[in-house]
This record gives sequence, C-alpha cells and structure tokens, in this order.
Amino acid sequence: MRRYGHAYNAGDLSAHAVEAASAQHTVVVGQQIAASVVARLAHNILDLNDELAGVDTRTEETPQQHRPATIITSMPGFGHLLTAELLAATTR
Repeated sequence: MRRYGHAYNAGDLSAHAVEAASAQHTVVVGQQIAASVVARLAHNILDLNDELAGVDTRTEETPQQHRPATIITSMPGFGHLLTAELLAATTR
C-alpha cells in the first residue's frame, strides 16, 4: 500500500477488504462479530483520513498569517509543513 498524504490510501484499503470478504466462501464461528468490528474500524479509518485532510488544510493556511511565510515558502524545498515547523520553532 502506498501512502498518499493521509492514511495509507484508505479508499483502496477498504475496497480490498470488501473484495476479500466477498470472495470468502468459508463461514467460521464469530465471523459476524468480526465483520462488524472490521466495518467499524474501516469507518474509523475513513473518519481519521477526513480529519487528517482538515489538519493538512489548516497547516497550509496558518503559516500564511505570518508575514515571512511567503518568503520562506518561496525557497526551494520549503513547503507548507516545513514552513509551519520553522515558524513554530522561531516565532514567539
């Protein structure tokens, strides 16, 4: 699995889980309970993925409130996250 900025591609992960569950022909004791736990965990992963997207957005927006942010982000290699970290470490 590759990581695309958030959870390890949560959409693909959940699609693979559903595909694997659909292909299963053997029924085992406790399967329904396990299925409900997995479904709940999959929803939690998707919720966390959405929350991380919000954090990423705030991380991009917050440094822009500081005057030197435009200058710092214009330097090669300085993205929004590194700029936010630098401003947090040097601004009081």
